[in-house]
Amino acid sequence: MIQYTVKLENLNLHYFQVTLVISKPLNNQILMMPCWIPGSYVIRDFAKQMSGLTISQAGHPIDYKQIKSNEWMVNTTSEASLTIHYLIYAFDKSVRGAFLDTERGFFNATSLCLCPVGLESESIELEIVNPGLDWMLVTGLACGSKTKRYEFGTYQAKNYAQLIDCPVSMGRLKIKSFAIQNVIHDIAISGDPEGDLDRLAADVQVICETQIALFDHLPKEINYYCFLLHVSHEGYGGIEHVNSCSLLIHKFALPSINEPSRSKAYIELLGLFSHEYFHLWMVKQIKPAVFINYDLTKPNYTTQLWAFEGFTAYYDDLILVRAKLITRDQYFKILAENINKLFKTPGRKQQTLHSASFDAWIKFYKPDENSINSTVSYYLKGALLALCCDLQLRMAVDESNSLDNIMKLLWIEYGQKNRGVEENEIEALLIQFNKDLQALLTTGLKQTVELPIELILKKFGLALINNINAQALDFAAKLLDSHGGLFCQEVYQEGLLKAFGVQAGDILIACQSQRITYQNYQQLFQRYVNQRIELVIFREDKLKVLTGVLNPIFVNQLEIKLIPGFENNINKWLLDN
Repeated sequence: MIQYTVKLENLNLHYFQVTLVISKPLNNQILMMPCWIPGSYVIRDFAKQMSGLTISQAGHPIDYKQIKSNEWMVNTTSEASLTIHYLIYAFDKSVRGAFLDTERGFFNATSLCLCPVGLESESIELEIVNPGLDWMLVTGLACGSKTKRYEFGTYQAKNYAQLIDCPVSMGRLKIKSFAIQNVIHDIAISGDPEGDLDRLAADVQVICETQIALFDHLPKEINYYCFLLHVSHEGYGGIEHVNSCSLLIHKFALPSINEPSRSKAYIELLGLFSHEYFHLWMVKQIKPAVFINYDLTKPNYTTQLWAFEGFTAYYDDLILVRAKLITRDQYFKILAENINKLFKTPGRKQQTLHSASFDAWIKFYKPDENSINSTVSYYLKGALLALCCDLQLRMAVDESNSLDNIMKLLWIEYGQKNRGVEENEIEALLIQFNKDLQALLTTGLKQTVELPIELILKKFGLALINNINAQALDFAAKLLDSHGGLFCQEVYQEGLLKAFGVQAGDILIACQSQRITYQNYQQLFQRYVNQRIELVIFREDKLKVLTGVLNPIFVNQLEIKLIPGFENNINKWLLDN
């Protein structure tokens, strides 16, 4: 038995106190703090937040030696109980680490719980001590015999892998619940949850029911599921777990009470719920072979994130229209925006999808000012490749084929059998269903040429329409308001500003001797289209003047329209279940 006791040591200083008791340690027991959290593929070095380590055996201090930045070897020579004390600084406001203040607490065990190497399969008891606060606690872990759900107390895990896959949220939570197939689903909300929470719960329930219908049933080991939602004034994201997920959203994303329609921000929030719940099957059950047994000390490389995240990103919005939470036209608008986003990413011409997946550890999760020019998102392009594959399958002679069939087969042959998906197996499976997909997959995964999105959409009955807005220049840059002008956070390789020699970090001050502001820059530059201008900038606090002809590149807003006569195709795709 491995026992962890977590105390909320100091709310104002953001410290958890952790005590680990190993009843029967190994000789020279090694303790390891994970370097990353499954679902977020970058080395995070959680050990950096650890301090005050003390170790004793049978009540007496014992020597230990640090052998790596995240590993310690204890000089154990007997099976007498080993006790380890340490502090964890918890001020990570994301969904990936640990956080503690006077309003709430949250942690993933990857950030908090040392792993006793060699004893990972031992059963675990986690006690979370309440220092007298009127807080609730929600986690996917099973309650101990004397602990009721939502209470502080003792929780149990089968092993270390399950422990680190069940995050914990605590505070003055608001909880909305619903049941599907006799499984309680909780939405546990912390932060500033002002809005129509009943509507949120009702919409999320329909999302879950629609996904379960796709796969026929929930995974058999799921007897409880919780969405741990934190509502904040900043941040956005989510991460999947075995029977829960952690979500971070802006407070204005929640639906307003008596709001007749669903706002764009709320639809994005529903898409986030949909994305993370879809991972209950895709990644948590159906997973790359290298993820069957994670090595938490180093990167676990795979070229398959384009499918595991890309397919999930494709279905997250598709599920919304199938669940009748958005209209067909709203879905087409989301698709068009995603296609437009890909076409405006110069890095799509530099990085393949296989490379984007493999290099996630050093590129996707570590963006810099040039990432837009050198990388492509395996979420975005992977989702659009999934779209192309799905429509191609549906246009084949056997019209019953679709990506839905592929997902069900992956669930039956891999997920339910706990069999990892080897590299290239998903591509082979797609080609087995339709040999014509081989060329598309070669192009989409191993080359940097454009995906034939427009052609495939047209064959299926959808027109991709270019809407050029001659009143809006496309600066091909990420521009931010600055007190001294317009700050260029990113500058795309092929764009209006790059042609002038503007680079990331520059501050645009004046155009033709007139001050540039975030409010006026569109109108100001519009005056000088096709004219030679002087552009005044600050670069590293030095004033520079750039000159050139302002050759216009206008904003192109793509639109998707139904081609008459293809209604049956579209309805079957969008209503398929």
